[in-house]
Parts: sequence; C-alpha cells; structure tokens
Amino acid sequence: MSDGTITIGQASRLLGVTTARIRQLIAEGYVARTERGRVPIVSAVQGFIRAHQDSQARADKRHAEGARVRNARADEIELRVAVERENLIERADAEAAMEFVVEVTKAELATVPRRLDGTTADRHAAKELVRAAMTAIDRSLARQIDNLRTGDF
Repeated sequence: MSDGTITIGQASRLLGVTTARIRQLIAEGYVARTERGRVPIVSAVQGFIRAHQDSQARADKRHAEGARVRNARADEIELRVAVERENLIERADAEAAMEFVVEVTKAELATVPRRLDGTTADRHAAKELVRAAMTAIDRSLARQIDNLRTGDF
C-alpha cells in the first residue's frame, strides 16, 4: 500500500460494500483504477462518497417530485370538495329563496297600475300587462324549481 493503492477486496472491506459494488463504482467513473485489481485509496473513498451523494440527491429529487405530485392532487381534491360544498345547499332553501324573490317582484309589479296617471283604460291595460308578466314569472319559477329537482341547470 506504499504507492497509495489498495486491492478491490481491501477497498470493499474499507468501505463496507461488496467487491461488485467497487467494480460498479469503477465502471461508473466514480473510482479510478491504476492496475488490474487495484485502486487508489483516495479515489476509492472519494468516489464512494460522491456516488453516495449523487444517489442521495437523486432520491431527494424523486421524493420532492413525488411530494409535488401528492400536494397537487391534495390541492385538486380540496378544491373539488370546496366547490361541491359551495353548491350543496338544501334544495328546499334554494326553492324558498327563489319563491321569495318572485313574490317580492310580483308585489312590486302589482302596484304599477295604481301608480299610473291616466285613464281607467290605461290602468286596465297596465294591469293586463302586469298579469301577463306575473304569469311568465310563475312559469319561469316553476321551470327553475324543476331544474333544481332534476339537477339540470
């Protein structure tokens, strides 16, 4: 060992790995070989450390990529659940809200003919227009409630 080289067997014992692993490190360029079956001791130790660090870096990268994918999936699921929660209200509450809005609208419309200046015929014509509008509103409300029940929006 005076020339700074050791056998592959000695390197494997020094580093606690198999001789096959030392040969693999030589083949991958991590450890230099001087003559058949011998390696520089410094090269063996430094090459083993570099190979270990590279392996750890690759593992860390895979772990980080996996974590990014898992986090993206979790974010997607969380978003989907939030959207579903926002859309999931009691159908009866939605129907009641729509009916309330319609009733307030119809009550306001009903006052229009009385507020008009003009002849009785004008007020009567306005009353007919309001009645037709209310009928259209009632039909629209019925369709929307039906859509709520069937899920067709």
